[in-house]
Amino acid sequence: MRDRSSRRITRAAMALTMSLAAGAGLAACGSDDGDGGSGSGGSGGGGSAGNGDPSPSDLMLTDSASPAGYSWNDVAEVLGDDEQFNELSEIADATVTDPEECSTLSPSAVSVLMDLREDSDTTAGVEFLPHDETDPAVVQAMVSTDPEALAVPDDLSACETFTQHNEVDPGTPETTYEVSAEDTNVQGAENARVITIISDSQSPGGDEPTSLVVGNVGDIPFRVSASGIEEPRILMDIVDRQVDQIIEVTGEPEDSADSTESTESTESTESTDSTESENPEE
Repeated sequence: MRDRSSRRITRAAMALTMSLAAGAGLAACGSDDGDGGSGSGGSGGGGSAGNGDPSPSDLMLTDSASPAGYSWNDVAEVLGDDEQFNELSEIADATVTDPEECSTLSPSAVSVLMDLREDSDTTAGVEFLPHDETDPAVVQAMVSTDPEALAVPDDLSACETFTQHNEVDPGTPETTYEVSAEDTNVQGAENARVITIISDSQSPGGDEPTSLVVGNVGDIPFRVSASGIEEPRILMDIVDRQVDQIIEVTGEPEDSADSTESTESTESTESTDSTESENPEE
């Protein structure tokens, strides 16, 4: 597994312009034994939820969420070497996006790793890779306890077309991206959108359309991306599971529903009292 992951991360780091849309296309070195995953979602989440301050590991999907034929990996485990991390950070800093605000739609492999490492106290990410090593499909889910994290522009009109190039390697062709978006309905989530990103990258797999679903459950933002998948339903299944995981830990929609029901009940009672007051019995 580590050899496969090393090949993918090296390829992604060298390309840099390959669209990951929150990491799609990035392979992790996480173990498939479920040791890091199965203990972080269920029992861990319950304790943190009681304190009202869940950790990202509580909110992160576990290996039990893996689609059939896929393996679970913890993305943050890719870079454990500080020297390697610093070298790749310098390369990532040289990636220029125009317009700049569109960079969150297509972060490089390295910038995703940096975000997960530097913000490990608030942000977590996992990915699902096919058992078939020749299958280019990648699905990734990221979640954060920071309401401002994982944000993409509310107005994507400026990002319908944008470019990226790397200043470290001027010989690398500039990559052009085309973006389209539409609102979608995800039960339990708010502000959900499906964003499709297509590039003209010549990197391996770079021309694969990437689908990105973003939204939030209360103050918890999430983003799930997929590239190279043959079954589109896989993406939305992971989205549903990610939202369910957040709900299980935070109870956000239940609190919201209770509040709504309470408000509606109060309004109904006030309306009834008002009617009876206006029409007293003779």
